[in-house]
Amino acid sequence: MNVFPNPAQGSSTTLQLTFSEARKFTVGLYDLLGKKLRDVAESSIAAKQNWEEAISLDGLSAGIYLVAVTTDHGEQTVQQIVKTN
Repeated sequence: MNVFPNPAQGSSTTLQLTFSEARKFTVGLYDLLGKKLRDVAESSIAAKQNWEEAISLDGLSAGIYLVAVTTDHGEQTVQQIVKTN
């Protein structure tokens, strides 16, 4: 998982994923207390294919957030996003 730019300035940042095997997955944006702020995506990807999506940060204050990717195999990856003004 790659998030760029990070720290993010402005209204969005980009999430890039590559899986070694085909997967279905969901992406969510959370605060540091684990409260889901929004669903970002629900998708699938072929093995070794790149997937990219802009994550909207509209309406969020400057701070630290978590983006979580959960696959249909129960794997979960979490990346920290820092939003600046």
